[in-house]
Amino acid sequence: MDLSPKLKICGITTREEIAFLNQLDVDYVGFVFAKSRRQVTPETAKGLRDALRKEILTVGVFVNEDPVRINEIAEICALDIVQLHGQETQAEIRRIQRPIWNAVGVKTEADIESAATPLAQAILLDYRDPGSGQTFDWTLVPKERSYCLVLAGGIHAGNVQKAIEATAPDVIDVSSGVEEEGKKSEELVKEMIRRVKGK
Repeated sequence: MDLSPKLKICGITTREEIAFLNQLDVDYVGFVFAKSRRQVTPETAKGLRDALRKEILTVGVFVNEDPVRINEIAEICALDIVQLHGQETQAEIRRIQRPIWNAVGVKTEADIESAATPLAQAILLDYRDPGSGQTFDWTLVPKERSYCLVLAGGIHAGNVQKAIEATAPDVIDVSSGVEEEGKKSEELVKEMIRRVKGK
């Protein structure tokens, strides 16, 4: 039985990235719909989704977006999962018609506890300033937990094995850690796969 974490490559923006990811052992790709240098339109994300190998699941990243609009975009792009990075209320989360990964920027253990909602399929733990490429204190992550853990924030080939040893995550989420000059690097993704999955 393979106990290694699954791997998500977030911030996909081009067909070129999709083309090489289709050839690799990647479990999820993330499309960012919030304000970001990696932001894509629903139309662009749909085209990328259509070109993506069907076995790879898609995650849409949103920040304080209206649940109605989230559901519309999820339908247009055939998203498998919605990742929430804002201050969404429990009532708003209930209106979203896809499985949810609830993200939180971690400063203290209390931040982690606050993110653990039964409405979420998984909890994503990130540095308090998402997209900054920095890590948070992994010793804050509880060893005993009842939720699926997605670990993000400043992870790259040089520290991913330490991250796995420290937190035993279910999913490793990387973006800038597999980029060169702002673009996803096939070689860096391959190296990440080797480190995470031993392949």
